[in-house]
Order: sequence, then structure tokens, then C-alpha cells
Amino acid sequence: MLTRGILCLFSVSAHEYAKPIRWANKSGGYYPIKVNYDGVSSSSVLRKTFSGDSLGRNIIRVAVDKWGNSSTKASTTYSPIATSTVDFLTPTQKQWDSLGYNDPYAVAITRSNDSNGYVFYTYEGARNSSGRIIYATVWIYPPETVLGYMTQQKYQVATMMHEIGHVYGLWHCPSSTSSIMNDNQLKEPILQSHDISDMNARYPY
Repeated sequence: MLTRGILCLFSVSAHEYAKPIRWANKSGGYYPIKVNYDGVSSSSVLRKTFSGDSLGRNIIRVAVDKWGNSSTKASTTYSPIATSTVDFLTPTQKQWDSLGYNDPYAVAITRSNDSNGYVFYTYEGARNSSGRIIYATVWIYPPETVLGYMTQQKYQVATMMHEIGHVYGLWHCPSSTSSIMNDNQLKEPILQSHDISDMNARYPY
């Protein structure tokens, strides 16, 4: 989850605060997620075309493709909602409030479903899970207060990449670490060497 730049709930390696969480589905040596964003509000800044993008992609689509083109075992593609395994959506304010997060600087939260049907979005919840993620939703904070104030679209892309990292089971890392999972350094929409190392450690084969 992300606040003030991003309050996320999920880091890895020496910074693991819960049991290892991994995306369960594997195909051809990769771990594919199929992303849909039909549930994101039509007025969301995330639906705007990324400036200068020759393919006319929106913010979420750029984030998805950057993960898919990374040197990791992540495989991320856009998918119709009928076959998606990760859905980005804008909940109602009442749905958001039901999570118990009332921070006005919130940006998004990733809710993971494990192989037993258990839904979690906190460290404590992860400890009680099977550790095998088979589906996830990324809830966008309805007012989009922080997203709307981000001065450059690349910050919005980095934020969505951060949430995809949570889908793959990556948690936050220390503030001194250069990483897409560092919610204090979400400036460039690029997976850093720390992120790639964490992914390779989490998905060794």
C-alpha cells in the first residue's frame, strides 16, 4: 500500500517481516500475471495517456509493460477482465473505509488472495496466509489526492509499478535503499538492481 507518495504493505530478503509471499502460477519459467483496469474510474489520472508515448498507453499499461520487459521472471500483460488475475479498480469510499485506512495521503493498496481463498493486505494477514498468491486486486484511493498532486506522470507510473511489486510478494525496503519498493524514493519508473535481486531470490527457478 502507499501513502504520501505511497503507503504500501509489502519488502524481501533481510527485510522480510512476514513469511515469504509468492505468486503461485508459473508458465514456461515465468510467473505470469494478467492485468485488467476496467474497474478504474473513467476520470482517474491513471487512465490518461502517458505523455509522448508512441503507443498511446495509459499510466497503468506503461507500468505493466515495464515489469513485463524487465530482466526478471515476471511476466505481466494486459488482459480482458474475463481472464485477468490482477484487477486494478477504484472502490467506493465506503469500501475503502472498510479497510480501516483513513489516511488522506493514501494512494493505493494491494489485496492478495492466497491458494486457500484467504484475502490479506497487511503483514499480519500475510503471516496467516498460505504464502501462495493466485489473484490480487489493487485498490486506488477514491479521491486520488496524492496521485492528482504528482507533478510528473513518471511518478504515477512508478507508483503503479510499486503496487505490481506487491502483487509479486515484494514488501517495503529500508528508506536508504534504491528500489521501486521504497515508498520514499518513487521518482523513476525503473526497476533497480535491488528489485531485480529480490525478484531473483524470491523466484530462483
